[in-house]
Amino acid sequence: MIKPFLPEARQESFLTVGFDSDLKLNLDPYSLFGDSTFDRKLEFGEHFLHFTSITNLFNIIRSQSIWMRDLNSLSDEKEFTFANTHLNPKESGTLKSRLLSLSLCEFSEKTAKDSFMWNEYGSDHKGACLKLKIHKTRGIPPTYQLGNIIYHNKKTPIIDLENLYKRHLKFKEEHGYSITNIDEILYLVSSYYKQDCFVKEQEIRLVKTLSGTSLPFRNSPEEPPLEYAYISEEGCFRYFMELPLNKATNSIIAPHITIEEIIFGKHISDQEFYTLSEITAEQYKNSFQSEPMISIIRGD
Repeated sequence: MIKPFLPEARQESFLTVGFDSDLKLNLDPYSLFGDSTFDRKLEFGEHFLHFTSITNLFNIIRSQSIWMRDLNSLSDEKEFTFANTHLNPKESGTLKSRLLSLSLCEFSEKTAKDSFMWNEYGSDHKGACLKLKIHKTRGIPPTYQLGNIIYHNKKTPIIDLENLYKRHLKFKEEHGYSITNIDEILYLVSSYYKQDCFVKEQEIRLVKTLSGTSLPFRNSPEEPPLEYAYISEEGCFRYFMELPLNKATNSIIAPHITIEEIIFGKHISDQEFYTLSEITAEQYKNSFQSEPMISIIRGD
């Protein structure tokens, strides 16, 4: 049923409760992308880019971490829901809360200078761009997914998702049971689709699926602490998690990510660049307790 779209998806659990109609079949959400369109294998010594504001840059250095946020916190509310007309709107908020996301770009000199990226995410060339390395020696832990964003015209249906849902219904009709966590699977897959107007981003998305079903969600002690914001108007939580930077540790389940270079926007004046470079180096030294063995430059 799911193999044509996600060839390496595997069964997580299979539970029989009472009669055949009570069969419970779950797919493992952490093994979905192998050899699929979404699969982004991590090669040795690869670099990625993350565009941000100066304020966020200082927060990243001060906290020695980079944030993953839940999908309810994305700036483009439509980028997730447009992907699949079969998503259950009643469960939308909860299922989106379970998926934490960090947006990255494939590194290239061209992308590091791209005006679209700087305008959209780098404060109109007055922000910063981090050149990051995800170390292959540690790899991507099993509770995370590193995948390619698929760009699609919002006016046309996504045939792969349509066919997956149809095969799911057909299987259920023929056998009397189906994938119990199909909504969770569809939400995870849908988080890797964006409207084709964003195709210039060539985004790579690191996604963390939160375990458990009770609200508010919580992380295991072996993972980076889950942080909370409470939206009183809506009576709900927003979730974020700080991935540690420059720390090769086996005590925390997280990718090993290091800062390799900091690029300031080209519209920052000479005096601003001098001051920002000085402060950035000082903050880096204070936070990481070491001299910044990185390049701090201004973009072209």
